[in-house]
Amino acid sequence: SCIGFTASSSSFNNTGMSSIGKLSPSAGVDMESNTSEYVPRDCSFISCTFDGNSGAGLIATGYTESVLIENSTFKNGTSYGIDSSCRRLIGNNLSFYSNGAVGRPNINIECSSLFNATATLSNIYIHNALWGGIELHKGVVVSASNLKIEDSANFGFRLVGESNIFDGII
Repeated sequence: SCIGFTASSSSFNNTGMSSIGKLSPSAGVDMESNTSEYVPRDCSFISCTFDGNSGAGLIATGYTESVLIENSTFKNGTSYGIDSSCRRLIGNNLSFYSNGAVGRPNINIECSSLFNATATLSNIYIHNALWGGIELHKGVVVSASNLKIEDSANFGFRLVGESNIFDGII
């Protein structure tokens, strides 16, 4: 288990390429707990940079309980900036520049088969989204404020499926 982990003023850059080619998941940070015995909980990333990763900047899936990302930058990634199906995600003061690929928005939040996902997003800036800005899937409960999405190739904000509960001002 990982309980109470904090990374501050850290960089997670240029992951995924090796002498034998691209290796999956190629993420800057990968929290994919596949068992209830080892649950990442209360993990924080404060003033971090996620730059040039071949996969997502940050993945939080499986049994992952709670993740806080604050005052951080995601840029030049070839996949999601954040890909989350964790129980609770909080993102505050985040900037995204030139991330994504076909089918890979800057922020992707969906429910896992284990539990519903909740997210609180505030003060989010997305510029030059190579596919899309923010994508929320069926069942995700979101509170959002002060979102600025510009120069997005396909969409700025997209709700996928039915029954999204959205409480916010865009």
